[in-house]
Amino acid sequence: MEKKVVFLDIDGTILDEEKNIPDSTREAVRRLQEKNIPVVIATGRAPQHFLEIRRELKN
Repeated sequence: MEKKVVFLDIDGTILDEEKNIPDSTREAVRRLQEKNIPVVIATGRAPQHFLEIRRELKN
């Protein structure tokens, strides 16, 4: 059985140059979640440093 998962970095992938989450990124993550494809944030940051991003993406 094949299982899909998507890993995303924060800077330059989730966040744009102004450190905002673009609507296109929000939409892409929402579509993946609707298809039950896990979206995982892959970063070297401590978890407490990206809690707001997780909340905004409902991740």
